Amino acid sequence: MAAFELPPVDADRLRQLLRQRLGCEAIGFAEAPTRLGQGGEAVVDGFSLRGLPDPGTPWNAPLILRRLMPQRDPIQLRWEAAVHEALHGLGYPVPRVLAVETDAAALGAPFLVAERVPGEVLLQAVMRPRELARQPQRFPGVIAEALFRVPRLLAESQAWLHGLDPGPLRRGLAAAGLSARELGFPAWLERLASSIRDARLEGLVPGLVWLEHHRPHEPREVVCHGDFVFSNLCVAAGRVTGVFDWSTVALAEPAWDVAATLARLRSRVPGMPPWVDRITQRVQAGMGRRYLAAYRRLAIRNGLTLDLDRLRYYGAYWILYELTRSGERLRAGLVPGDAIEHRWLHLETIEKGVADFRRLAGVALAPLLPG
Repeated sequence: MAAFELPPVDADRLRQLLRQRLGCEAIGFAEAPTRLGQGGEAVVDGFSLRGLPDPGTPWNAPLILRRLMPQRDPIQLRWEAAVHEALHGLGYPVPRVLAVETDAAALGAPFLVAERVPGEVLLQAVMRPRELARQPQRFPGVIAEALFRVPRLLAESQAWLHGLDPGPLRRGLAAAGLSARELGFPAWLERLASSIRDARLEGLVPGLVWLEHHRPHEPREVVCHGDFVFSNLCVAAGRVTGVFDWSTVALAEPAWDVAATLARLRSRVPGMPPWVDRITQRVQAGMGRRYLAAYRRLAIRNGLTLDLDRLRYYGAYWILYELTRSGERLRAGLVPGDAIEHRWLHLETIEKGVADFRRLAGVALAPLLPG
């Protein structure tokens, strides 16, 4: 098994763990674990149980198993659980976490179990690739939905998040023995510096120096997701029913989060035919403009401001963040592939990141390149 991968779930082992945790030997699977998705942080499977004595327990609902990738620190799951609990208490659409296990020996990887929210991942709900392949005449409608519906849903849900009181999250972290300082932007910047040093990515050091020298002061800290895109939102009946993958959660200013979303929306998909690439980039640019305009309108209503100079600064931060992750993966022997999480391993994507960083910061980078 290569780095950055996990084998299928050992269903018998999971069933035995849940029997021990819930104190019920009659527990079995109504739905066996089935992979729902995989990203750079974790693998997610869906399952459901039968044989529970209490029909009202949340364990009787559809569930997800989120297993952390081997390179991630298991303590990340404790952070995610604290975030879910605090935001769920504030009425924000996050699934409740029912169990956390940081010992990789239990199931081959640290994991958490959470409720599975109703609906579909927003990207799947819009694209429906199998239907689109059978009915290519739907393509104009898909483009229109991507240009208008997706930016609005992203902006509404993210502005809602930024308008929440961060106090309950701070208190929840303290109760779990975790420090809210670790979620601040200075801590994120220090972790980025450590990653660059540990992976010996000397060609990225000039970018790090620029970020440290130009760091904004006295930001207003709100709860930020750090990867607020359509692949991390579930929708049903036209509304967002769940926001997940809180591995990059932060207490930072809104511009940090907005810049991350813009970077993901504009992220180029490598290896496409030129005509598809041109259409895709135009659609992505349109999504980014509409998302940003919608967010700024909603932010004003919530008393939030979005300074464009700070937005450019954090845009440069996220480029360096992705280039650093690329370098780490290339050092570990990962090679460019078709999976979406591999897009930053392609030469053309890395070169675009370098060019964009120079445009935003005026600094030339020399990252580790594939091959």
